[in-house]
Amino acid sequence: MDEAFRIPGTNVRFGLDSIVGLVPGVGDTVSLMSSLYLLGKANSLGVPRLTMLRMIGNSLIDWVIGT
Repeated sequence: MDEAFRIPGTNVRFGLDSIVGLVPGVGDTVSLMSSLYLLGKANSLGVPRLTMLRMIGNSLIDWVIGT
């Protein structure tokens, strides 16, 4: 979500995260939703419980501080 688009004629790249992040709270919530999707995938692949808890904690901290 960070480097999906490039400004023509430059090497400057930006993504949906920076665009959606312009609206307070919305960008962080969208990022949290993508994190929840990744957590679901990690769970289905059998990632250890401790690692899952750390991932959840990091996602929640990012969301709380961002909002």
